[in-house]
Amino acid sequence: MDIKFRKLIELGAGKFERLDSDLITHLESTRCLLKEWNADLALQQAGFYYAAYLENELNNSQIETDLRTSVKEIVGSEVENIIYYFSIWDKTHSFNQQLATGDFVFYNKNSGKAESIPHFALCQLCELFVAIELDSVFEGANYASIDKSLANDFLFTLQPFLSVPANRKLKLAKSY
Repeated sequence: MDIKFRKLIELGAGKFERLDSDLITHLESTRCLLKEWNADLALQQAGFYYAAYLENELNNSQIETDLRTSVKEIVGSEVENIIYYFSIWDKTHSFNQQLATGDFVFYNKNSGKAESIPHFALCQLCELFVAIELDSVFEGANYASIDKSLANDFLFTLQPFLSVPANRKLKLAKSY
């Protein structure tokens, strides 16, 4: 098992404290999809470690500064930043906004407000989201992060934010 994984388990971060073979398979599949899409190494690792904040995301609870510092020490600052923003992203609010107006806005679920984040970071979050959702389609994983009734429409509105390989896989999933 990956040493960083072990440290996250010891830390009790997110879903790592209740680690099972289904979660490990899902995380590895998510990482592999991102690798297949030629995502940079930090985003690939974020796909493998994003569960560090999953409990906070699911419970809509604040992520403590001490936890962020510890996770940063384990996975690195760039990876932690991706998974942190992924966990505080109010996906449903952003998705509803995107579907209603065509404008994509990052909503911070902790503050309840729209925030400006760099376009590159927004693309990383969208790519991570799509990898997680597609793992649910292809592997039957149950880690989808939004309501299924929204997911199909929303995934296709993200196409401008995705890499060419991710868009290809998304089109394949539509026919799946």
